[in-house]
Amino acid sequence: MRGDFYAKIREFTLTAKGARKKVVTFLLQKPEEAAFMTIEGLATASGVSAGMVSRTVREMGFDGFADMQSQIRQVVRKNISSSIRIRRARQDGSTFRDCVRWEMHNLAQLMKLNCEETIRKAASMLAKAPAVHVLGLRSSFAPAYSLAFGLGQIKQNVNLMDLSSGLLAEQAKRLSPKDLMVIISFPRYVRESLLMAQEAKTAGCDLLAITDSFSSPLAMQADMALLAPFESSSYFNSTVAMYGITNSLLVTVAQFLGEKGVQQLERLSTIETRWKLLINSEDAWRPNLLDEG
Repeated sequence: MRGDFYAKIREFTLTAKGARKKVVTFLLQKPEEAAFMTIEGLATASGVSAGMVSRTVREMGFDGFADMQSQIRQVVRKNISSSIRIRRARQDGSTFRDCVRWEMHNLAQLMKLNCEETIRKAASMLAKAPAVHVLGLRSSFAPAYSLAFGLGQIKQNVNLMDLSSGLLAEQAKRLSPKDLMVIISFPRYVRESLLMAQEAKTAGCDLLAITDSFSSPLAMQADMALLAPFESSSYFNSTVAMYGITNSLLVTVAQFLGEKGVQQLERLSTIETRWKLLINSEDAWRPNLLDEG
């Protein structure tokens, strides 16, 4: 797709002149902005009329302005900056309902990208691994934390890696052969996540990736990849589909672990009760609760 899109534009630049040259130059220089502009906005930015933009994109070989935008969005979506995303959201005037519809679309796509057998295979890897290391940075940290937290309740030797201490390289020393490394990373990919994937393979770990496509730099290193759509109606990556995967994995791992998982939960519950860590809803109103015990 990338080659086809730019091939059309570059071929057209060889003969384009005047107003047409202005349109094609803008497309080449600022594809991220053009991907989400209206035809009027692109015309204003190029210094030509909307009719000229429409004629130019058809002469380039596209079916129309919508076809051109659809193709350019596929090319730039993995590298689009947060500032461009937020401009798009402001132009679109995204509402609560728009956001919810977008997430519903992401979940529908999630069902198409992953099958039950794939989830069960990944859950089996999690259940059988002697130790599980989980890494997700920036917007991927929250689903990584959720996965590590839930998994740690029913299984021993679960380690959440992070950058907060500045000791990610030191944490990598914990990796051992036959361990399972789980890395969550989406565009734009974080360098440390990819470096950790390389380190995990060097250490002899199996690598489970949760990412956006099989062509992502993380998936290409992984033994297995689960896919989730990540696009949102604004400047941030959506994590809804990511949570769909992590929650499904936790449910299925619990099934694999059976009574062992139950015993781990019961042990945790005993400690929480003895330490009085959690407050029941019916006790939350009591004014002197913190002074008791």
